[in-house]
Amino acid sequence: LRSAATDGFVELVDLLLKKKKIELKESFAARFLNAVDDEGNTPLFFAAQDGHAEVVEILLEQAEIDATKPNKKAWTPLRAALNGDHAEAAELLLDPGHGLGDADKSDTNWHPLGRASQGGHTHVVRLLLLDGTVKGNINRPDAEGNVPLYYAAVGNHLRVVKRLLDAGAGVDIISRGNITPLYAAADAGHARLVEYLLAKNAKVDIKTLEGVTPLEAAAKGGHAVVVDLLIS
Repeated sequence: LRSAATDGFVELVDLLLKKKKIELKESFAARFLNAVDDEGNTPLFFAAQDGHAEVVEILLEQAEIDATKPNKKAWTPLRAALNGDHAEAAELLLDPGHGLGDADKSDTNWHPLGRASQGGHTHVVRLLLLDGTVKGNINRPDAEGNVPLYYAAVGNHLRVVKRLLDAGAGVDIISRGNITPLYAAADAGHARLVEYLLAKNAKVDIKTLEGVTPLEAAAKGGHAVVVDLLIS
């Protein structure tokens, strides 16, 4: 099962599980579905890690599946999916019947909302924000010192930025280097995003640790439209 899930062989996984061609006693089914390798990875973990959404869906249909089981490094299937930028698999894993595991909520070294924001996955962000713990940590930086809104701003993901702000993200929240979302957007030349953040009353005079303002960053990058927005 692990090999079939890893390689994305949907029909084979279906044969083993959904169609019940191999008879399994209920007491053994859970061990079969949640069997781990030396690193503690389950078949679901491998399917999520490689973005095999159809396999993830089939595995999640099994009543005995442990969808939030972490491996020895405390990585869950959801973390594997988000780390690989596999939005469809992540959406399936965030189904209300499964949701986030304790490892997803308690690990301070990573931020599921940050990963989803970085990838611009608006629907995944919406699903994550349904969890009270995730929403409560919306302004918490990850191990790199960056908050979800920073990642959305850098990536020019306007819809994600809007959703994060609506959910309580601070418009001037600071990330590593004393960088604000406005600075990140201005430095990258994302004019529409800069315009939106300014409409949300983002402060234009917050400097980085190196003493650079959003206006100076935009000017240095040759982003004329952004410069015009910032001085007007």
